[in-house]
Amino acid sequence: MSGFLESHRLLTLRAGDPSRHDTVRRCEALGAEDRGSNGFWDTCFRTAHGLVQLREYSDVPARLIYSTSSTEQAGEEVVHLVGVNQPEPVIDALLGVAELLGVVAVERRLFVWEGVRVNLDSVGGLGEFVEACAPIDSEAGLEPTRARLTTVREALRVEERAIVGETYGELAAQSMPSQAWPGSGRRPLPS
Repeated sequence: MSGFLESHRLLTLRAGDPSRHDTVRRCEALGAEDRGSNGFWDTCFRTAHGLVQLREYSDVPARLIYSTSSTEQAGEEVVHLVGVNQPEPVIDALLGVAELLGVVAVERRLFVWEGVRVNLDSVGGLGEFVEACAPIDSEAGLEPTRARLTTVREALRVEERAIVGETYGELAAQSMPSQAWPGSGRRPLPS
């Protein structure tokens, strides 16, 4: 591992996405910048104090993501990112100390509007999602962040019934328990 890369306080909203085409159009109409697409695998674990994901990309070093979050639907989350040069030993270590939730493949298209990351995610076996992550400015407080997140939610027409409180790893553990761990062989990363 190479040490801490970043640490953030975020407000996060995740919801099912009924129409990817419409959501892309709404991001563009909002004026969000299209930052392109990438794919990755998340190996997801639960600890006593939060969630840990080992995120592996095909073209950049892996990241260990540790997050603690509230139980609100658009809850506050503290996220720490650590660079990982060798994912295999990290996975082995985590298997000894944390509960494995599952492995999910994600194809992500990223838009950014006023600092809010809008992730349009296709998650293998789970479906299409929109995830908005708004960084909390420690000086300005929660209200400006909530206002930006509300603007994004309204612009994308995210309905209350579509909001998902669980992470992709938690959803995978609920819906695909037999696919929790694909074995020791490495799988091809999404492109």
